[in-house]
Amino acid sequence: MAYGQQQPGYQPAGPNLSVGNALGYAWDKFKNNAVVWVAIVLIAFLIQVALNLIFGQGNTTDTDYDDGVSFGFGIWQFIGTVVSTIVGYLISAAFVRGALHEIDGRKPTFGDFFQFTKVGAVILAGLLVGLATGIGLLLCILPGIVIAFFTWWTMQFVIDRDQDPVSAIKSSFSAISSNAGPLLLLALALFGINVVGALLCGIGLLVTIPLTIIASTYAYRLVVGGTVVDDAGTAEPGYPPQGGPAGGFGGHPGGPGYGEPGYGGGPAGGPGYGGPGTGPGYGGPGSGGPGYGGPGSGGPGAGGPGAGGPGYGGPGYGEPGYGGPGQGGSGYGEPGYGEPGRGGPGGPDSGPDLGKPDDQGWGRPDGNR
Repeated sequence: MAYGQQQPGYQPAGPNLSVGNALGYAWDKFKNNAVVWVAIVLIAFLIQVALNLIFGQGNTTDTDYDDGVSFGFGIWQFIGTVVSTIVGYLISAAFVRGALHEIDGRKPTFGDFFQFTKVGAVILAGLLVGLATGIGLLLCILPGIVIAFFTWWTMQFVIDRDQDPVSAIKSSFSAISSNAGPLLLLALALFGINVVGALLCGIGLLVTIPLTIIASTYAYRLVVGGTVVDDAGTAEPGYPPQGGPAGGFGGHPGGPGYGEPGYGGGPAGGPGYGGPGTGPGYGGPGSGGPGYGGPGSGGPGAGGPGAGGPGYGGPGYGEPGYGGPGQGGSGYGEPGYGEPGRGGPGGPDSGPDLGKPDDQGWGRPDGNR
């Protein structure tokens, strides 16, 4: 599904968004696919080491001194920095892609990590976030930390929602700010376990890096209302953005919009075009406001039998309507024009009706009393 570029508001994600739930979910996913995750982290580490060795040779083999300045080394070092940075962004995107597979209920293989799609958007998003964070770090460090926190999910929005870099950054700000408290606790916890992993001679990072990626992506899916599948294959409900998903058709039951119910979806609250619901809409049976659908017991409608307000349907027990036999007010339905029944004005034995042979009316000479 292609999502729009708007950034909707997001609801608080509720009790599922906690440090314990995120780490527990991440651990379950990691341990069931540990070999692949550890191997991917090792590959990423070896790639970075190889780049450092290649471009680090400029210290001795490519030096031209002019007034004590090594221009050759400076150019070589600059190229190495650019290449390492771009490769780092692509590795980060590979980790996120693998985590999204886990949360969708599919164990990623090696090939899934290296599906190099949206390369331009990934690199540009990384550069924008890196530049903003770097400038923030120069401004007494704290602004950089704040920027890094609120742009935490930029890569997820680029890959999972196919957003352009600027829209992805805005979406990340919007989603994280709506749940800043729980997400700050999660970020601190993930930072802490990575520090512990680094202290264990770096070996612990083989575990803590996958845990960090899976846990953060799990939290992302909860906040934006996406699918979260546990090890039993059960989808946990996400928490949809207010007003439905950004610019799309579908999503989860929620406020007004074209979501679910949408064109035949499940039960929902606010108005929409879909299946049964409790609010006004154009769909199946419901017990809410006015709608043009199947049987209901709410406001006026043009569907099947109902027990509510006036409607143009089958038999009902409500206000005046143009339907079948009813026990309510005056109507022009069946029976009518003389058929036996209690559809005319007034009940039995309460005055003239349209069926007696001796009164004014147009019915058959049947006993109507």
